[in-house]
Amino acid sequence: MRTIAVCTQKGGVGKTTTVANLAAAWGSRGQRVLAVDFDPQFALTRRFGIDPSDRLTIADVLESQLIRDRTAIPIGKAIVRDVAPGVDVIPAHRRLSDIEITLVQAVKRETFLRRALRGETGNHDIVLIDCPPNLGLLTVNALSAADEALVRPSANAAPRATSSPSPRGCSGSATKLSATNAACGWPARPRRIAGACSGVPSGP
Repeated sequence: MRTIAVCTQKGGVGKTTTVANLAAAWGSRGQRVLAVDFDPQFALTRRFGIDPSDRLTIADVLESQLIRDRTAIPIGKAIVRDVAPGVDVIPAHRRLSDIEITLVQAVKRETFLRRALRGETGNHDIVLIDCPPNLGLLTVNALSAADEALVRPSANAAPRATSSPSPRGCSGSATKLSATNAACGWPARPRRIAGACSGVPSGP
C-alpha cells in the first residue's frame, strides 16, 4: 500500500484538485483508493458532495484520541464508501483548526494520524492525504503517516536555472519538508518527496 501526502505552502494552486483527480484516475484503473481530507477548509469533502455536518469526520477521530476519558473512534467508522468508482473518502470538518491547536500540547503529537490509519487501510491500495496549505502540525501529521509526499507548487513559481525540472515552488517546499523532519528529530518520513510539476506519480 502507498500512502501519499499532497501538500503545498499556499492555497489556490490545485492541491485538492490533484488529490481528487489522482483518486478518480487510480480508482478507474481498478485500484482501491482512500482519500483523506485533512484540511480544515474541507474542500475535498465538498468536492465529493459530502456534508460533514451530519456524519463522523477525521476531526471526530482525532478528538477522540486526544480526550483521555473518551473511547477512541476507529477511523473506519468515518469512511464514506464508494463516492466514485474505487474511491472512499474520510471527510474533514473545520474543527480540525481547533484540534491542531490542542495537538501542540500532546505527547507524540506528530503521530496521531499515522496511529489512526494503522490497521484500518488494509482494503486500500493507495491512501491520498489532502493537507492544509501550510507546514503546521496537521501537515506534519500527514507527512509522518505518509511514505511519499507530492508537493504542489505555486502556479506562478518561476523556473530556476538548473538541470532539475522542478520550479522554485517544488524545490523550496521539498527542502522545507525535509528540514522539518530533521529539525524535529523525526524518522525520515516520507521516504520520497516529489514535485507535481515533474510528473504525476506512477501507479502501484
